[in-house]
Amino acid sequence: MRPELEELLRSRFPVLYRYGAGRRDSGPKQFSPDLGDGRFAVLSAVSGVLERHVDQAGLDQFQIQRIAPRRGGMHLYCSGGDHFARGATDAALHMSLALSELTGRPGRLMFNERGEYCTIAPGELDGCEPVSARAMRPYRPPVGAGGRRALTLLGQRWGHLVDQDIDVPPGWADVVDVLLTAFANTPHLVGCVRAWHGGAVSQLAVAWDTAHSSPYQDGVVTFAVSMAALIDPVTGACGPVDDNGSPEWWRRLAGGHGTVPVPWGGYDGDGAWRSRVDSTPGPAPGHPSGSLIVADHREAGDMQISLKPTVAQAMREAARQRGARGCAALMAELLGLPPAEPPVVSAEGQDGNVNAGTGENRELGAEALAAIHLLASAAHTQLAMAADTARGTAVGAATQVACLAVGALRDHIGAELVTANRPASER
Repeated sequence: MRPELEELLRSRFPVLYRYGAGRRDSGPKQFSPDLGDGRFAVLSAVSGVLERHVDQAGLDQFQIQRIAPRRGGMHLYCSGGDHFARGATDAALHMSLALSELTGRPGRLMFNERGEYCTIAPGELDGCEPVSARAMRPYRPPVGAGGRRALTLLGQRWGHLVDQDIDVPPGWADVVDVLLTAFANTPHLVGCVRAWHGGAVSQLAVAWDTAHSSPYQDGVVTFAVSMAALIDPVTGACGPVDDNGSPEWWRRLAGGHGTVPVPWGGYDGDGAWRSRVDSTPGPAPGHPSGSLIVADHREAGDMQISLKPTVAQAMREAARQRGARGCAALMAELLGLPPAEPPVVSAEGQDGNVNAGTGENRELGAEALAAIHLLASAAHTQLAMAADTARGTAVGAATQVACLAVGALRDHIGAELVTANRPASER
């Protein structure tokens, strides 16, 4: 791994890499010279998880002594940790077997010309032969993130283990495979594994029984959530990365100057969701954000947002001042939708397309509200990320106000949607 990437890890995670270029005791460097650039994303994800956990759990003696190749994967040799930390580092090792050590593209375990283990992507290195599935034990070969059959293979391997569903893009197939491997012997602890799309960064949302899961399993889940944010949802690549650690796919989406993608939040050692920004909603049930907004992602694909009464009252006043006929009409105006008799809109297709049609008045209103609610969710997430970027400035303060406004309007639309979906006899 090139020196610029090693230095990035030291600067971002000083608690873990406090020895600088070498150990205080003149021992070996923490980073093996045999590590490839393709290991950076995995190291970045697991380091973030470990540094947060070390602080929260008070693991003052925790050390990463050495990071080196091991049977084609990447192993973190640590001391002073606990079962949660072990789960995270084991998951990082497992993930490294599905990514090219050279570039970070989806790969698999191979033998090179010298008979040594290596993990590479197709076409990256001549003279390599695939390793048998038996040689990979205790792990199984990756399902092949980004491939045509990735999701089919993932469902065949783990569908029986998850109570509800696995709903993720093909590029995340391998990281979900890593996650569910930790639950192979404890079925029915995982309720669902889903991708929540509502902003620049997609979020991996996991619902699992934290009351009965082990700290080891919690560590695996936490790593998987952090890792998913660095992986292209389409291709499964987490590299190549530039000297700032930004992966190629992310720079392409962000116009060539994107910073490293960061998930909206993550899970702590107790399995509790912690949002990165206080006003950013959580993406799934049991994922409260901060004191201002609480989000509930429901099976139908919509999200109910609850706000403090003072914020909700301010939004009602905003609607009144604009002369809008209620929150739904105001949101339609802000989003540029037709002010009256909008078409029936369905936003539940897996391809993300919006389809229009016609219907009866009551159904028309409910469908339109659902579409507006979904659009408002995306708008709120974008504003929350913008406010975080400009935090501490006048622009940031103004963006935060706009974020709260959109969130409050969305909350009222959600309430109106609940009413619209009730039978007439119950209204």
